[in-house]
Order: sequence, then structure tokens, then C-alpha cells
Amino acid sequence: MNEQRGSIMRLFIGLLYVGVLFVGLPVFAETKVEGTVEAADPTIMRIMIILDDGKKDSYSVTGQSILKGIEKGDRVVLEVGSDGMASRVTKMTASPSQGQPASPPTK
Repeated sequence: MNEQRGSIMRLFIGLLYVGVLFVGLPVFAETKVEGTVEAADPTIMRIMIILDDGKKDSYSVTGQSILKGIEKGDRVVLEVGSDGMASRVTKMTASPSQGQPASPPTK
């Protein structure tokens, strides 16, 4: 009987420990946001985009290098973390449905 109680207690403590580990882990949910760059300023680590519905939205970025090569008018996808900061900015290429070739024509 005593041995059974000890086993139950160890199981309970183990489950409690695992629960604490999972609760203590941060949630890394990222959201992708698409739009056209209105402004990008690496010095203040901020980007403003115009969403497809016409709304403007502004995001802080996690580092200056994320905005390297990003200019006004670029179509981009931002990966925005649960903290509201963009951790990645990816420049999109034009698609044929937009009337432009997806890549330079080959000769």
C-alpha cells in the first residue's frame, strides 16, 4: 500500500513538473501580414505598410538588417510575432496575374 502511494505521488509530481514546463514556455505564434511598403526606416527600426484593404499599419522590427533592401512601393510579407514586432520582411515578386512577369524573361 505504501509503495502504491509512493508511485502515485511520483507520477503526480512528474505530471506537475511537465505541466510547469509547458506553461513556462512562451508561445511563438506568428502572423503573416501582406502589403505595400509606405515607408521603411532602419534607423528607428520601423516599417509602415498599406494593407490590401487600404488601411495603413506600422510595425517595429527586431533588427535594422531586416529592412535592408526594402523600399517604398515594394510588396512585402511581414512575419509578426505575438509581441507585435516584425521578425522577418520578405519582398514579394510580381505575379503574372498582376500583369508583370514573375521573373525577368529569358532569351
